[in-house]
Amino acid sequence: PGATATMGVNFRPAANITLDGLTISGLTIAGDQTKNITVRNSSFPQSQATLRTGELVNANILFEHNTHIGYVAGQGGGEGRIFLPSKTSQPSGVTIQNSLFAGGNSDGIQNGGRGVRILNNEFRDMQQIDGASGVHADSIQLYGSSETVIRGNWFHNVAVGIMCADGCDHEAVEDNVFAVNGSPYAVQLLSDAGSVFRHNTLLDYGTCDYNQPCGILYLGNKSSDPPSSGTILKDNILTRVCTCSGSTNGLAEQSHNLVTNGPAAGT
Repeated sequence: PGATATMGVNFRPAANITLDGLTISGLTIAGDQTKNITVRNSSFPQSQATLRTGELVNANILFEHNTHIGYVAGQGGGEGRIFLPSKTSQPSGVTIQNSLFAGGNSDGIQNGGRGVRILNNEFRDMQQIDGASGVHADSIQLYGSSETVIRGNWFHNVAVGIMCADGCDHEAVEDNVFAVNGSPYAVQLLSDAGSVFRHNTLLDYGTCDYNQPCGILYLGNKSSDPPSSGTILKDNILTRVCTCSGSTNGLAEQSHNLVTNGPAAGT
């Protein structure tokens, strides 16, 4: 009682371990035999957790009630405070929930895994400090991911909510609130394939970068990437939907959305 433990973690592989109430100076979890790892009630002060999702298959890895504060990218590894660099043909079995991501100069979660679940977290005070350095400060960046579930999260005083600029693959984004005050594009889903964007609130409460209103959902594609197709937009409150660059091949469904700026499409 009263002790404080600090630990660096490298599990390659490991099974049936819980880390509870630690200060973690750096963490890596890898190996296709890794199963049943829980990290809870722990702090990652200016440190990174790397989950090698290209090796993890239905691994039952749970991160909950942790704090990820102050990490600065460029110290090695990927840009996220939690970095999930690649995927297999099966779900990784990773869940990140009920945690806080704040401060620093990096992505909150940089996800390239399959079936990662990001639930009921808070992302706050994450702004783009130095654009010239190339460091991203996206709350969640999807980069090569598939079938991600992003549900019940609260984003406020952040530069970007969700950035998926290079292709989204059947992601589910539901029941989130975005109070983004940096980029006008609170969420970007470019070159999307069949994702569901449902029951989210993108707050329109002022002027963001480029003298544009905050709270825009950005669809479309980069010039070298395919157009979006099969996207479902339903039951959202947002400033507007913008195919700001590129095009879509048509949305699978666009209905019951409330927009504050510009005409609504669909029912």
